[in-house]
Parts: sequence; structure tokens; C-alpha cells
Amino acid sequence: MLLLFQDATAPRIISGPTVTNIVADAATVQWQTDEPTIGGADWGSGSIDETAYATQHSLAMTGLAPETGYTVTVFATDGAGNGPVSADASFTTTAAADTTPPTIIAGPTVSGLTYEGAVIEWETDESATTEIGGDLTATVAGYRTQHRVELTGLAALTGYSLTLSSSDLAGNGPTTAAVQFTTLS
Repeated sequence: MLLLFQDATAPRIISGPTVTNIVADAATVQWQTDEPTIGGADWGSGSIDETAYATQHSLAMTGLAPETGYTVTVFATDGAGNGPVSADASFTTTAAADTTPPTIIAGPTVSGLTYEGAVIEWETDESATTEIGGDLTATVAGYRTQHRVELTGLAALTGYSLTLSSSDLAGNGPTTAAVQFTTLS
């Protein structure tokens, strides 16, 4: 006599879901079931389905928006069709990496010109370093949007050609601009 038992018990999610490897545009959701299941994950703006039965589940969620909160729902169905069972996890993606160098939006200007000095000013669209190179070198410590360098000890009636540069906190840049001037007699 052959006895056939039909599986009528739904699988259980026994661990997770947990969200790991969270970056600006992607994350991984993982969970564990008490028997082999097939399922997937849905996070509102996207979803992904598994292609094989397993007890350890891991799916990559891609195409996410930076600095955005999500709730992901995972689901699982066993080979007998029991389920789906589901569970949720919430997470927030990280900020997108800053890859844009600062832009010089005003200047450079030369003012306060004397026989031995000058003031160079410019403005950037984000906080950035203040550096001058070329015929003279100068650095002002810190990050700012309003850049001002007072040059002293210059030679009278002398032409100077300078390159101004600014890099942002993420290291993007430098953004450069050129300026020339001649000191007074």
C-alpha cells in the first residue's frame, strides 16, 4: 500500500529579511526559509523574482534612488504551491557620490592693486579650496565659496600670471581660472 501525503503546510520565513550592501542606487535583500521555496522581492518601484528553489535567499535590488526610504517585501512559495508567505524590511539608500567639480561662478577679480600687493577674489558654487599657482603660490586653509587671497611683497611694475584653483570636499577638481595683472610703480 502506497500512502501519498500532500504538503499542505506553508513555508516559514525563519530569518530576515535583512537589507545589506546599501549604496545610493542598489541594495541586497536576504532571508531564510524553513524549506526550499521560490519567491522574490517587491520594493514599490521595482521587483525581482527568483529562478530556483532554495532555503537561503539573496536578491539584488537595482535602479534605486539616492537618499530614499524603501520598504521591501519578500515572499516565498514551496514546491507544493503553499504560500506565498511574506515579510518586510525598511531601509534608506545612501547619498549619491559627488563627482562634480566646483564651478567658478564669479571672478576672478584683481583689486587693491599697489606697487607691492594685490587682492585676488573669486566665487565657487560649492565649498572648495583656495589655491594660487603660476608666478606666485598661495594657499588659504579650509573650504569656502567666497575666495580671497591677499598677495604682499610683490615687485613694483611687474607683471604676474596666476592660475587660481579650487577643489571640493570630495576631491573633485581642481577647477581653474587664469588672471594676469601688473603691479603699480
